[in-house]
Amino acid sequence: MHDDGFKALSDEDEYEADIEEGAVIRQPCSCGICMKKCCSVKTAKRRLPILQWLPRYNLHWAHGDIIAGLTVGLTVIPQGLAYASVANLPLEYGLYSAFVGCFVYCFLGTSKDITLGPTAIMSLMVGQYCYSESADFRGAYAIVLSLMCGCTQLLMGMLNLGFIVNFLSLPVVSGFTSAAAIIIGFGQVKKVLGVSVEKHETHVAAFVYDIIATCKSIPQTRYQDVLLGVACIVVIVLFKHLKDINWNDDDGEPHIMHVIARKILWVTATARNAVIVLVCGVFAYTLSTFDVLPFTLTGKVTPGLPALELPQFSLSNGNVTVSAAEMFTQLGSGLAVIPLIGILENMAIASAFARKNQYRIDPTQELVALGVANIVGSFFSAYPVTGSFSRTAVNSQSGVKTPAGGILTGVLVLLALSLLSTTFRYIPQATLAAVIITAVASMFEYHIVAHIWHTKRLDLIPLVMTFLGCLLIGIEYGIVIGVVISIVFLLYSAARPSLKVTSANAFLGVQPLGGTSADAKNHNIVQMTEKDVLVIQPCQNMFYPSSEYLIYLVSKRSNRGGVEHPVIFDCMHINGMDFTTVQALGQIIEDFSVRKQMLVFTNMQPHVLEMISSSELGQFVHYETVSEALSAIQSM
Repeated sequence: MHDDGFKALSDEDEYEADIEEGAVIRQPCSCGICMKKCCSVKTAKRRLPILQWLPRYNLHWAHGDIIAGLTVGLTVIPQGLAYASVANLPLEYGLYSAFVGCFVYCFLGTSKDITLGPTAIMSLMVGQYCYSESADFRGAYAIVLSLMCGCTQLLMGMLNLGFIVNFLSLPVVSGFTSAAAIIIGFGQVKKVLGVSVEKHETHVAAFVYDIIATCKSIPQTRYQDVLLGVACIVVIVLFKHLKDINWNDDDGEPHIMHVIARKILWVTATARNAVIVLVCGVFAYTLSTFDVLPFTLTGKVTPGLPALELPQFSLSNGNVTVSAAEMFTQLGSGLAVIPLIGILENMAIASAFARKNQYRIDPTQELVALGVANIVGSFFSAYPVTGSFSRTAVNSQSGVKTPAGGILTGVLVLLALSLLSTTFRYIPQATLAAVIITAVASMFEYHIVAHIWHTKRLDLIPLVMTFLGCLLIGIEYGIVIGVVISIVFLLYSAARPSLKVTSANAFLGVQPLGGTSADAKNHNIVQMTEKDVLVIQPCQNMFYPSSEYLIYLVSKRSNRGGVEHPVIFDCMHINGMDFTTVQALGQIIEDFSVRKQMLVFTNMQPHVLEMISSSELGQFVHYETVSEALSAIQSM
């Protein structure tokens, strides 16, 4: 945004600014200086971003925050109820998870748009890792998972380890989210059909089991639930398109009544999930007063606010006792996967909206805010949360000005828990299923396939393998498969660098014999004589995986047509190398010396040149430019 004045400048941004100004970065440090820096106002504002914008808060900002806070609140309440069912938890857990992040992020967050709370993907993964026959045990697992997830995220923020999520490439993320959308969406089909399906004991191949079990249950379909579910999906989709209507006012300014009507329509369409849940709940309650129950209802919801208590690390229910070790064994790889997925979702959303509205976020502080939100949430019976794209979009479109909008959202959720909990039992399951299906439909990123096909088709491999792995084996296995494939591609690229080989005259833009100016410009060798000089130019940095291949490639390319031409090895694109690569260059120099073939180096970065010089490679010759090297060779 341009004129609201909201901004959050990270340490990294300030560091880069210092470098650009030529400031001296390294300074002697002492305990006194470190203590003074840690206790400074600047540090306090960085760790508590609310101190940056609260002194400048005004009525204009408050107006935008109130509207956005109410709108997001009407969105998160039905979504929270619906996502709790995805997590296989009692519905109240969705609302427990919806309010804590709102308050925490207001103090610690650096994005004005993002809203923390339950999301479809996090709910799916919680449901897979927190499996138990007992609802109480599932809730306890989810709470402990929230605590451990928050601790991991907070630790990563303090150690600046957020870069780890960068190993999840876009094709992997796209494959994962598309598979998650199908798993979540199909998981709600049984509720639209009004049938009950026994949950698979493990989350491995759970989707395949769910398909088989749902198909077997089709004969028990309840047509009332089907009609209601389909009708809700249609109405929600229509409302979504109503929100995006572009009114063409060709006759000038619209009438005030038209403006009011459009605003009401926009609010209704934006809060469509709340409207449809409210209408269906009232309808089901009205029918129940006449002892008519045509729909499958959600059932009893624990009323009131959650108690403030420590997460339980040991459980007992009758003759069944679960120790802390057994709990951690049950959660398994979810202790590592879920924090990373939460960070990935949150950072992607925060960065996207920061770019869109033209302000900056502090990635490190975002990790801290997310970690603290999950830790605090675990004391209020919440399961792991992260940034929600749909609610963040609503927040931004509603004109939010600061993170304070989240306070009103949190208050609205608390009011719903306090006053409306007993009425949630009348919400039909098919209605909540419709809310989820329409919410996750946009997560299926089919359009990215065409973009990758036209850009780099090889990237379709990690996308497809991640997609299939998540569907057929399990979410975490699919992600691991995709990451491994991406890293293999990355390592192969490092181990097989490309070399540009051309004549020195063509490289310098001089028209080669028998060629054209276009050939010279494109570094094409048309004809070469025995006296021509070759220029070999690596197109990327050189490190140890490529050392043997480099020796082979340079030896092969330096001999054209049986003629061993003098070679200029241009290092313009090399910004770094390691010990193994330096030794490989030494081997190349020795091979050229044995063949009595001339080899010189050019355009080395000072630190790379210093590294090679200190290695004392025999007969190493370096010139500043290719032109100088060519003149020296021709004068010999």
